[in-house]
Amino acid sequence: MKKLVSAVLTVVLIFTACVPAFAAPQVQNAEPTAPEYPLVVIRGVNLTGGYLDIGTENERSYMPDIKVSDIFKAVIKGGAKYMLSRDKKQFLTPILDYVNETFKYVACDKNGDSVYNVGVKEYPLSAANYEDFPLGDGHEDGILTEAVSRYGAEYVYYFNYDWRIDPLDAAVKIDEMINRAMTDHGCDKVNIICCSMGGVLTVAYLYKYGYENVNKIVMLSSAFQGTYMVSDAFQGKLGIRPEGAYNLLKYGLNLPFPIKILVDALWRAGFIDKICGFLNSFVFEENDYVMDYTVREIFGTIPSWWALIVKDEIDACVDYMFPTEEMKAEYAGLIERIDRIHAMLDARNDLLRSAKEDGVGIFILANYNMPLYPFYERSTSIGDGLETALMAGGAQTADFGTTLDVPETEFLSPDKMVDVTNVLFPDSTWIIKNAPHVPCKVGSEFAEFLFVLIDTEENMTVYSNPLYPRFLCVDNNQNFVEYR
Repeated sequence: MKKLVSAVLTVVLIFTACVPAFAAPQVQNAEPTAPEYPLVVIRGVNLTGGYLDIGTENERSYMPDIKVSDIFKAVIKGGAKYMLSRDKKQFLTPILDYVNETFKYVACDKNGDSVYNVGVKEYPLSAANYEDFPLGDGHEDGILTEAVSRYGAEYVYYFNYDWRIDPLDAAVKIDEMINRAMTDHGCDKVNIICCSMGGVLTVAYLYKYGYENVNKIVMLSSAFQGTYMVSDAFQGKLGIRPEGAYNLLKYGLNLPFPIKILVDALWRAGFIDKICGFLNSFVFEENDYVMDYTVREIFGTIPSWWALIVKDEIDACVDYMFPTEEMKAEYAGLIERIDRIHAMLDARNDLLRSAKEDGVGIFILANYNMPLYPFYERSTSIGDGLETALMAGGAQTADFGTTLDVPETEFLSPDKMVDVTNVLFPDSTWIIKNAPHVPCKVGSEFAEFLFVLIDTEENMTVYSNPLYPRFLCVDNNQNFVEYR
């Protein structure tokens, strides 16, 4: 399949998993109440939080500013070269050069270790020890703000990490943080809220150290079962989906109403199908060039990406990314890591079931609205940037704009787009319509729900509180509204 789109998608994947920081809000709450157990928040990917040569006088952001004008310049330069030569490599090279220059510092070597001295600001102690603790009004920063306000800063711990790291390596530092939190407060357990890729890191911790020191886990927009985006990208199951392109133009970009009318006309005329077909056929001829020039060395060597692959598809991904025996030998160190990650993912569901049976509260919150990017085979699957089917632990979901043809039961959402009959934990999985990726707007009803799950003494289910049924819907302020 089309490996140029693979490069484009991989860039998109990075930005999809990133969440922005916000200025610290002024929150007026009652005096904090010390919780029974301290809270550890494990964040998702934070692309903008990385630094090159961290800890030295040369410390600087490892990502240059990404400017639309620079992207257009690369495309125009490539187009001009193509017009003169009719050589498709001439068109691709300036674009790939831009990608390589922009993302070169994220690259790992053939063992999966960082090529460059890249790191992040870490917070190994409680929030009370930092003047620059990242409080904000949404996403992980919102969770931290709510937690500090409710519990007090000394009870809140934040696991920030280099998002590229092997989850099994990250688990070592998570264990250190949990032990420190227990020592600080003389307790034997902690609560965890894990967000996006943080779900994979939480699984790695449980796999390596067990769950004896965990009271409750809230998996929020968690990629603990992987993502179709990475699985499709690493198998070459890519291409611009016409229906996905239409949905993005019509619903996802906030285009002016007259432009949306034009989009409808182009769709009905079949023009969008033709353009997508043209672009897909254009890149098809240069598969190997794009893979060798950009994709494998920069993105395919990142261990955490391999932990986001649907577990039954890892072998197929390895064969696609490293197609020859010589290449497998060349990348043997990385593939050895991948094998360890594969073993962890194979054990995941049984491990989580055992934890729940032994009393650990496990709550899964998965959101949906519309797909974001129409660049991969399963891109019409609904989600919040990641796919609801996997975030929910095995839900059946409709493609955007369609409904499921299944029996109407309590497990089917009111709009017939999500069926949770066969998810990992149907009684403790909540589906939230219209919520963004990793939601937690400070002071919102959703934020209250998130902490009710943590603070309620018993382990809640979808039947425990009539305010929080299995299927929920939020407005732009993340307050609950009638399902629509």
